[in-house]
Amino acid sequence: MAGFVRRVTVVRPAEGSAEVVYKDKAKKKKVSRWLRRMEKAERRMAEAIEAFGAEMAHRHNKSNTKRRNGFIRDRGLNIRYANRKALKQLLK
Repeated sequence: MAGFVRRVTVVRPAEGSAEVVYKDKAKKKKVSRWLRRMEKAERRMAEAIEAFGAEMAHRHNKSNTKRRNGFIRDRGLNIRYANRKALKQLLK
């Protein structure tokens, strides 16, 4: 099969059944056994940083719509809530 095809399923509505005709093998992650924990931790850290940035941007915009120069007034609270969200993501 072509490289982009992962699975081919034949659906028979008259019979109410579905049959998998072809299923591609799952790709393995190419990480050494002794580096797996470090890779997982690094991936979690990247996701936490992404969550922090997204939450800060959301709260920044929300503060600015509430009042003039709101992002400066609410800066401490925004950072605190974004940190909390990032920490939750990190410990997930």
